[in-house]
Amino acid sequence: MRGPSSFAVPEGWLARLAAHPDDGSPVFDDGAGRRFSHLPERSLTIASAIKVMHLLVYTTAVAQGRIDPAAQVRVGD
Repeated sequence: MRGPSSFAVPEGWLARLAAHPDDGSPVFDDGAGRRFSHLPERSLTIASAIKVMHLLVYTTAVAQGRIDPAAQVRVGD
């Protein structure tokens, strides 16, 4: 699903933030020097830090053009 309620599109993330403004403190960065943050001074506990590392590696590879974000990834990979 890639509609406005999906996290695959920016509108999905913004809709989630609008619906649950106190549930997180995200930072959005477009890679061109423009940044938006919500409650950046708030410290939150991450339930599973390894997921954050996986997300960081994945988003970096997408930004560098090494991974197609539309491609399916096998669970085993």
